[in-house]
Amino acid sequence: MKFLLYLIIIMAKFQVSRRAFLWSTTILFLLLILSPGKAFSEYLRSKYLSIDGGATYTTSKHVVLSISRPTGAVQMRIGNDLDDLLHATWRSYTSRVNWTLPFSYEEKTVYVQFRDKENVNSLIYSDSIILREETEAEKNKTYIRINGSQASTKYRQVTLYITKPKGMKDMRIANSLNGLERVGWRPYKSSLKWNLGFDEGIEKTVYVQFRDELLQEGKVYSDIIKFEPVSLVDMKMNINSGTGDTSSRSVLLQLSNTDGVEGIKVSNSNSKSVLDAIDFVPVQKEIPWILSDGKGRKTVYVYYLDSQGREGNVVDTINYIPKEGGLKGGTLLKSPGSGIYYLGFDDKIHPFSQMSIYHSWYADFSSVNFVSDIKLSQYPVGDPVCVRPGTFLIQFSGDTNVYAVEPGCVLRQIRSAVEARLVYGDLWNERILRLPNELKAFYVMESQSIQNNDENIVDRDHDGVELSVEQEYGSLDSNADSDGDTLSDYEEIFVWLSNPISKDTDFDGVDDAKEILQGRSPVGSQSITTLPDEAFEFPKGALVDKVNSSVAKGAQKYFIIHPAYTLPQSVKKTASSKDSSFPTRRVGGTIIPL
Repeated sequence: MKFLLYLIIIMAKFQVSRRAFLWSTTILFLLLILSPGKAFSEYLRSKYLSIDGGATYTTSKHVVLSISRPTGAVQMRIGNDLDDLLHATWRSYTSRVNWTLPFSYEEKTVYVQFRDKENVNSLIYSDSIILREETEAEKNKTYIRINGSQASTKYRQVTLYITKPKGMKDMRIANSLNGLERVGWRPYKSSLKWNLGFDEGIEKTVYVQFRDELLQEGKVYSDIIKFEPVSLVDMKMNINSGTGDTSSRSVLLQLSNTDGVEGIKVSNSNSKSVLDAIDFVPVQKEIPWILSDGKGRKTVYVYYLDSQGREGNVVDTINYIPKEGGLKGGTLLKSPGSGIYYLGFDDKIHPFSQMSIYHSWYADFSSVNFVSDIKLSQYPVGDPVCVRPGTFLIQFSGDTNVYAVEPGCVLRQIRSAVEARLVYGDLWNERILRLPNELKAFYVMESQSIQNNDENIVDRDHDGVELSVEQEYGSLDSNADSDGDTLSDYEEIFVWLSNPISKDTDFDGVDDAKEILQGRSPVGSQSITTLPDEAFEFPKGALVDKVNSSVAKGAQKYFIIHPAYTLPQSVKKTASSKDSSFPTRRVGGTIIPL
């Protein structure tokens, strides 16, 4: 009878309907009569809620609630005690919820209640679990392994295998404890490539720290590996297989190297200011290259970086003797019977498939050189010129996706209208240039997928969220926008901390994406005044007002980006790319003039 009295008090307090009250008390009496030896509280606990899959104990206050719902239930509320439940906000039903228990080592109970479309409340259900301190063995559990716990390596690039503690969402990684405080948070990944530090010492340590959805930081974990690099490295280079002369500025660099070379950068100059602006790229055996302008002996410099952080260089020369009567690469050409072509440094003429593409590079026609039809026909026709980076956004016919253009004819997909507005400003849709689908073949698609079979990372929908994370949030690995609110799962999970399977995370009647576009947070009532740290990156080549707009030249000055909100430093730094002043193409990891 105590259970009946307790139930009556609870149902009155939580405003359970008369119909539900009569039904519930009838069931209670039947249970008491038919199963007098079984406490009714056990029935309530076993019905619809399970903490950590029914585990008896946990060493973490972060747990996962598995929830099934009564027929007709559409919403639920959850609490760590009855009073907490009473004041909890109703949320859309989800089968899995990441939950935080109050911290103290004792038995914990979590309560859940449901209601239907008519706002009729259900009984209250619960489950319990014991929160206890970690044992010594549990404290020593490995959350990070370098090269799968391999004892030593001769390469600075390693693979980190990472296991996150329960309830954690983000991680940050560094080669020192001090460095850990300075790096940004990144989405959790179970494995990734990593470069060990250049600091002195044989033993190298990598540190990882995690944080939860509430941005509460966890412990710091680490692993150590012995670094035994190759002591002597060497590289050799030939231009055009060692031939002494060339009639074209377009040449081929052939490279060979010993073990231990990590990266290279190529230049026509050995000026420090020029070299400092070039990033090291992975080693390639052959690199198409463009010599500097002007006839005579040309020198090409290749600088390489070894696994101990030491730089070296190799040099080769070739005599450039241009063809008699030849035109210079980078020239605009037009004959009486043709459109405008760009004469590339590869001695081919490249068409502008649309005048809008031409105007992404040039404001007018003052630089066009007129030649005869016969002269123009002496040049083979190459690939069409791509849209200039930092100008138009591209949408191909038959494709709903929108892309930003980066140097080398590289396309990067814009994840959502939210990202487009926050990066490009209110008038972002006026930048969209619609192109025939057949032109897509002349661009390189930069994939957002993190699928990696060797490292057992699954990402079937290629949205940058691995399967294990999708499962944790209940989102789909077959759909980049599981709840259909036009905000991608990636943005919901890693940027806005909203629910990827609920269109309206905070239940205020406005879908998450619309709420952000209105300048309000999707997880509360606060206004957006600055972009979240590490939220987005500006496409390479983009020119941003008050960041790098002063380098704009020619037509590109009309495409300066005016962001809608204040930019954090982590977003500003991605806008430091210099103006792309001439068409380029990507060969391997190297961007070279067209």
